Amino acid sequence: MGMARLFSVVLMLAAAPAFAASVVSYELQLGGDNHAADVIALQRPMYTPGNPADGLTFSKGVLNWAASIAVTGLHSQTGHASDGKPTWGVANFVVSIELHQGTADGPLVTTADFYSSIHDGGAVPCTTCKGGGGFCAGSAFALSYKRVPAWTGYARVTEAASSGVYYGPFMEVCMWPTVPAAAGKILGTGAGYAQWCRGCGLGTTTTPGIGIPAGTPVPVGSGTFGLGIVPVIEGQIDTSALELGTYVLRLVPGTGTNVLRGDVDLMTAPTSGPQVQAFAVAANEAVEDTITFTLTEADPCADDTVAPAIVSTLSRKTHGTKGEFDVDLTAGNVVEGRTGGLTKLIVTFSEPIQAAGGTAGPDSVSVTSGTVSNVAINGDALTVDLAGVTNADRFIIAFPGIQDACGNAVTETKCARVLFGDINGDGKVNTMDMTLLRNNVGMEITAANCRADLNTSGTFNTQDMTLVRNNVGTIMANPCP
Repeated sequence: MGMARLFSVVLMLAAAPAFAASVVSYELQLGGDNHAADVIALQRPMYTPGNPADGLTFSKGVLNWAASIAVTGLHSQTGHASDGKPTWGVANFVVSIELHQGTADGPLVTTADFYSSIHDGGAVPCTTCKGGGGFCAGSAFALSYKRVPAWTGYARVTEAASSGVYYGPFMEVCMWPTVPAAAGKILGTGAGYAQWCRGCGLGTTTTPGIGIPAGTPVPVGSGTFGLGIVPVIEGQIDTSALELGTYVLRLVPGTGTNVLRGDVDLMTAPTSGPQVQAFAVAANEAVEDTITFTLTEADPCADDTVAPAIVSTLSRKTHGTKGEFDVDLTAGNVVEGRTGGLTKLIVTFSEPIQAAGGTAGPDSVSVTSGTVSNVAINGDALTVDLAGVTNADRFIIAFPGIQDACGNAVTETKCARVLFGDINGDGKVNTMDMTLLRNNVGMEITAANCRADLNTSGTFNTQDMTLVRNNVGTIMANPCP
């Protein structure tokens, strides 16, 4: 709904106050949650309020803001029927939001990007925005009202009852804001009751009490209570491109903050005459609000909940003067058949890792057999020195003390099999292993045939053959899961 219509309703119903007594106060809050993904999926969770305190610190990125409304005092308007009467809540509101640097009077932050990922239509079309699917504008009305406890969803201030799902106050006159290019502000979010009309159906869905504490009786009929001091509007600011430092978000009330008159019976239809009653007067005072916050570098761990994954596992041994050679244990049920079994493991993860206690040590890992003498970290690689790993059995290593930079602990384990003399890795020692060894006698050791150098001397010789003969007939007891 455009600004012209909203203001025409406000001005038609409002009269100038004599002095401040009925007060409409706005309160800003930061850091809430509009549950945008759920709302876009047509669910209706309640908007999670943020914090109204000054001095909070936020990381650069998307910052949620919201504003609530409170109504207090007796209306003051000399000679008017509403003079000295309590108000029954807000009738109309219009606000603008500004972002300033340093102080509330500091320069407007023209690089700020205001939007709402759950805006759901209205007079301002959404053509390009961050929310996608038409869910965008400078701000939106928050899901805060639940008039019927048994109903499943929460309503916006602009909504009435719908199919037993949600039930709001039904301020059916509303407008979305404009966001002037490079202005550092959003202009004119507003909503209000168009009229209180008996005999035309509005009386059953239009509910007073916006801005009055929940449970407080509103004297307009049996069982009518205040709707609470809750977020009415909300939005998001993308601060990714802003400088670090102090900022002030400022809410400025616009022309058209009206309250419901305490002298008008909003519940009983007139017995004769017009069915439309003049029910609103301009609030004696509308109080703006500011909230100061500090912007810091974005937290790289804010959305990181993924544990490091095991990418590869190598069993490394030194073969005499020929150097180090690895058996790749990455695939399942791979066998380490060289003498001594697993003595050095190099486990590579999907991201850099660190020890949970700050310094890696033997207690950073746990093993099902043998002992751990040393653990070292280099970027995404973990080196584990072992001794005494059981032969002819499976070996499992876990990493309870290893995590990524964001504190996500490694949850995977690694299983390998150990069987001295098993050159071909089939889980048993037999004549096939002896044949493979004979075929390599006199050959140069390489990554492809290093498994046949069972004693890790750097050559293929009779000592390797003896190791095979001594283990012929040995079979792996437990495969890896």
